[in-house]
Amino acid sequence: MYRDNFNKINDNDYNLMEIESFNFISLDDIDSPYLLSISDVLKYRRKISKDFIDFTQFNIPFAGDAGDNDYWISLETGEIKYTKSTDIDCLDNIIDIAPSFRDFCLNIQSKRR
Repeated sequence: MYRDNFNKINDNDYNLMEIESFNFISLDDIDSPYLLSISDVLKYRRKISKDFIDFTQFNIPFAGDAGDNDYWISLETGEIKYTKSTDIDCLDNIIDIAPSFRDFCLNIQSKRR
């Protein structure tokens, strides 16, 4: 998907965003050897910092890319955001992706431009 469908993009900004998989909702503590559950991602990301714990109170990680980075949906606004898990200041570098989950899904592309 491309962020410039919804956002003004500068030359050095992320535009092409890749999605590897969607996180699943774990039932009866069943794990997948291939995918992470939403609760697993929350558990891993809450270890980053106290500020990130606060962020996870109002955002749900629903998908990820192949670099172990996350897509989040805001429980307050429905907006889609992206964080780089390797970025220590990830809360200062949250990237706006799409205005809604519907817009996010409708703009997923199978090929690059």
